[in-house]
Amino acid sequence: MKSLRARVGAGLAVGAAVAVLPLTAGAAFADDGPLVVAAGGYKAEAACNHDGDLDIANGTATYRVCVYSTTTKTFTLFEKLKR
Repeated sequence: MKSLRARVGAGLAVGAAVAVLPLTAGAAFADDGPLVVAAGGYKAEAACNHDGDLDIANGTATYRVCVYSTTTKTFTLFEKLKR
């Protein structure tokens, strides 16, 4: 498994997804706050979903979505953090 620093760095490289998600998911989650990049660089969607599910189970996030980048060929985990 990659270090958190490597995953976050790879996730930040997916700038296009960061710009698209608030536009597409904004109406459904307008009152809950923004989605933030939690980690990136996943080669498999299952690994991305697993880490997001762990954050929800641990109570640090309330929602998660994994987005695939055709540029980097990796998945990035976006989460809605628990307030």
